[in-house]
Amino acid sequence: MSEGIITKHSSISQVLEDFGNEILGKLKGNLERDRAIASGALYQNMNFSATIMGTTFQFVLDMGVDYWQAVDKGRGATKKAGGNLYGAILKWVNIKATFGGFPNVQNISDKQVQRGLAYVIARKIHKKGSKGNLFYSSVVTEQRLDKLKKDLASAASGDMKTVLTDTFKRIK
Repeated sequence: MSEGIITKHSSISQVLEDFGNEILGKLKGNLERDRAIASGALYQNMNFSATIMGTTFQFVLDMGVDYWQAVDKGRGATKKAGGNLYGAILKWVNIKATFGGFPNVQNISDKQVQRGLAYVIARKIHKKGSKGNLFYSSVVTEQRLDKLKKDLASAASGDMKTVLTDTFKRIK
């Protein structure tokens, strides 16, 4: 599934950094592959942070937008129309039209055409839902998290050995 990211001399911080870079690269690669970059907000705002304080560490993968789960898993039909779906779709249509999207839609630069297209898309999603592309679920898997745990355990062992070796060198 995944190449080993640890080396004989990896530290916990390096394992977390490598893991974050690997995951972000694969997530962005999946979005590119599926041509799911639309406004670019999800693609551009994804990031991670890895913090180590003493004997604890924290890894946070921030998807940057609140709708990432709908992109990953899709969403079901709604019982009643409303909410912010039309506004979000209209914003997406406006951005995509500005950058040459919708080559088969005549007069897409016309705001009235954009509003009509957004309405039709929102209506379809309200009635039938949308299908996800599994850009996240195919990357952040139980197997990958198990591999991270093993890599961290190995790195922790190496870090501890380094600390003990340095300590004993100072005692001599």
